[in-house]
Amino acid sequence: MCNFSSTIARMTASTRPRLSPALKQATPVVVDHALGSWIFGTDGKKYLDFTTGIGVTSTGHCHPRVVEAGAQQMRELNTNTRYLHPNLARYAERLAGTFPDPLEV
Repeated sequence: MCNFSSTIARMTASTRPRLSPALKQATPVVVDHALGSWIFGTDGKKYLDFTTGIGVTSTGHCHPRVVEAGAQQMRELNTNTRYLHPNLARYAERLAGTFPDPLEV
């Protein structure tokens, strides 16, 4: 197990000069990994993640289906909706199918 305060001090000293001053850390936790709603710190402790936001709130960290879907998409194309791709049309159809009638897009 590492010394938590020395790890924070070392990481802050080495990374802060390289990062934008706009980047603020929500907590002083140094993350080793995460799973579901939990973050595991380099201090060996488990923390409930209240700060990551909507991406984690809905599926959790490292959800197997989300990881696989992301990996599959990355094997095909690494972009957003800037370019037309068949998956964009499939997604739009599926999303529109969840809207109540007579709502239209």
